[in-house]
Parts: sequence; structure tokens; C-alpha cells
Amino acid sequence: MVKTNERPKCNTCGDSGVDFIQPMDQYLLDLNYFASHFKSATGRSNVKSLLITSADRSREAEYYIIEVIRNNPTLFNNITAYEYTDLKPAASCEPDVVNNGVYCEFKSWSNTRGATADKDDPEAASSSSGAFSYFKTSLTGNSFKQFKALLSATAVSSMSKINYYFDAKKLAGTNNTSKEDWVKTVFKDMMYNATTQTLKQQGNEVFEVIWGNEDLKAMFDLSDTALKTPIEQFKDIISNTSNSFYNFIKVK
Repeated sequence: MVKTNERPKCNTCGDSGVDFIQPMDQYLLDLNYFASHFKSATGRSNVKSLLITSADRSREAEYYIIEVIRNNPTLFNNITAYEYTDLKPAASCEPDVVNNGVYCEFKSWSNTRGATADKDDPEAASSSSGAFSYFKTSLTGNSFKQFKALLSATAVSSMSKINYYFDAKKLAGTNNTSKEDWVKTVFKDMMYNATTQTLKQQGNEVFEVIWGNEDLKAMFDLSDTALKTPIEQFKDIISNTSNSFYNFIKVK
């Protein structure tokens, strides 16, 4: 049964009847938009299967993708693939959407533990923490491995070739700018220890991936002949969330 944010009000217990995820009319609009647009895009059948699955974590994640696409038609105007499986050499990372040659990943994650905090991410299904908490600390989690895989892809010649979209409805904050700043800080904290001013293991692994991608290495001007070592240069980059490195993070 499709979730909605409205149900009959209970006059006995005072239940307002409003605590579900998405209004039915909104869901139907999103489905109609998906059905009528980008018919030539590969992977559409995968999305359709996930939209009707009984698993909350999968269905919620797909709702979010279609909602963002429908609400931003001028941005998502050339979708060529969903659940893309042919990104070399990292074919297994499967970005959710390929739009205008940009590999887009969508995360409907909460920054607080709640009823739906990490339902879209099985690796983070924990009773004590949310998806972001797991993402920050895990070295083997699928989301961290996917992030590294995208950075290693031959087609990712600059950071502008990657976009990560995060669900504004699930993030605490006063506006999308503050929510975006929070997500950027999560990524920074995942890679960098501000107290010791050193890279964490995740940071070292991300550096190694970027060092192995000649285009990204050139983009960040990482050079072993510079006044600072390449890893020191990378540390300077990721220690500042205002750096253009973090522009791939979007909140919608």
C-alpha cells in the first residue's frame, strides 16, 4: 500500500491523522511524470520495480528520486539512464540517474534516528543510529564504497560530473542552505579529524582514489613537486567545506 501523509482523524484518541511520508496526490503526480518522460532512458524497469516493492527502504528512496526530477524539470532535462550499470571501471556502483552526462546519486536519509531514518539504506539499519552516522564511521559500507567507486570512474573527469542529492524533508535545519552545510560537514568529518588536523582512514582512501584518477588529480592540482605534498594539499581541500570539492552535495 502506498504511504500517504494523511489518514482518517481519530476522534477518540485525538490522533491528527498526519504522520505518513507522502500525499497520495503527490505520489500519483510523480508516477505520472516518470511514466511520461524519458521513455528512452535505460533502467526504467528497475525504477518501476522499486516503486511498487513492499520494502519501505527501497520504495521511499525511489519516491524521492522521482519527486526531485519532477520538481526540477529544467535541471533534469536529459536523463539517459536510471540505475546505471555501465560506469567503468566501477560498474558495480550504479548511480541512480545519469542526466546530461552527470552521475547523480539520491539519498533520502535523516540526520536523526527516527521511524524512517535509514530505511532506504540497509547497511545503516540500526536501532541506535541513523544512516549518516553509519556512513561517517563505516569503512566497508556500501555507500562509502560507492562514493569511492564514483570518484575512480574514468568518465568522472571533474567533480561536476557527480551530484549527490539529499532529502530536505528528512534533514533538520531552518533552510536548505543550512541543511546543505550540515551534509558537507558530515562528509568532511568522515574524512578529516579537525582536532588532530589529520586525515582519517576514509580520507586516506578517498585521496588514493583521486590520486589514481588523472583528471581529478589535475583538477585539484595535486602534484608531488609542489611546496606541499599531494596529501597535504588534499587535506587543505577537504578540511574546508567551502571548497569547491563539496559542490557535488545538493539538498532538495
